[in-house]
Amino acid sequence: MTENSLYPCFAKVHYRTFKAVHDQTIPLLNWFSTPNVNGSGSISQWDAGTVDVDDVIRGLVNLEKVVMPTTTNFTDYIIYTMADKDAVPQPVAQGLLNIDGTLADDPVAASQATYTWRTTLFGISKLVLLDIAPPADYQDVLPTDYSAGNIALSNWWVSADHGIAGRDGGQPNIPMKISYTLNNRLQKSYKRR
Repeated sequence: MTENSLYPCFAKVHYRTFKAVHDQTIPLLNWFSTPNVNGSGSISQWDAGTVDVDDVIRGLVNLEKVVMPTTTNFTDYIIYTMADKDAVPQPVAQGLLNIDGTLADDPVAASQATYTWRTTLFGISKLVLLDIAPPADYQDVLPTDYSAGNIALSNWWVSADHGIAGRDGGQPNIPMKISYTLNNRLQKSYKRR
């Protein structure tokens, strides 16, 4: 993987909130068409094995659903590969999800949670969720204050078993914080509707 690139592989996970359809981009290690247990192929793990890519995406979404309002539905995903860092991404696999959020708190339109980890190459790995149920004060949350759901999500993200990568090519390693904000661009787009 090359710094600030999605090469060699990434997933687009699509989800629908009470306001809009969104997607999140998840950088991954190499994709392989086999083994193909669930129809989407497999990806490399950090510990030199491979893992079913459908299991990886479902594992992530089943942890995300705990921190997402019940008005959210994770609908599907597409896996893309790239021949090199400058190549046009090519879709190679897809899967249906249909997994609902389970958090009973009310969502706020255009609110955003950004999870940040340091990678083994000293870069940054991020995961963004939109139209969330943010804390009232919108203050950053440090790992020592993570909820049980956020601890589970963070521990999963850094595991060598899942093939998640930072855009610098390093393995996500150290949780840094969760930042809560209002996404101004998204807020403006909602007002234009």
